[in-house]
Amino acid sequence: MRRVLYPLVISSNEIIEKVGNVVDIIYKIPRTGWTDRGVPEHVAETVGEHTDSAIDFAEEFFGGVPCLKEMIKIHDWPKAIVGDQRSDHLCDPAKKLSPEEKYNSELSAMQTICSELGDYGKDYLNCWIEFKEGETDNAKLANQICKFSTIRKAVAYEIEGYPVVSMEFIEDYSKQITHPVIIKQLREEKFKRQGFLVNKNK
Repeated sequence: MRRVLYPLVISSNEIIEKVGNVVDIIYKIPRTGWTDRGVPEHVAETVGEHTDSAIDFAEEFFGGVPCLKEMIKIHDWPKAIVGDQRSDHLCDPAKKLSPEEKYNSELSAMQTICSELGDYGKDYLNCWIEFKEGETDNAKLANQICKFSTIRKAVAYEIEGYPVVSMEFIEDYSKQITHPVIIKQLREEKFKRQGFLVNKNK
């Protein structure tokens, strides 16, 4: 679907091309949370596809929230340079970065990307930092949407028979989901998973 680029409001064709290059790369990067768990690389959701999923959810349930989609669209841009690094406690310790290492690595990458985007670069960098700091209402909501999108994909993979235990994600990320709309959707994912397990064990 490639929803990442649009509808970012950019009037410069040169800037659009540069953003498009970043977008092209993140659609080629499998998310390591899936490949590390044994989902084949050709099947694994890419960083760009994850962003698409989060954007779709934001549009469906929070379409009237200003700038929310834009924040989600750019939140994973640094991965175009540094790849899909991980600092979560579910990560293989041999591959794990500290939260500070991951943030600094991604900040440097985002600064590099934004340095080529002219007057737009400062706004996008500030938007990315806002997302990462997670203090504003928009940032809190965007982070919860991204985490829920990961939970939903984990449930889908488990149901499809891939070696993913979605309860790992549910138990971890649901602690950080507080918005009532997302809590309701999370409850539905739990019911879906439970129904699958019941049928599987019959």
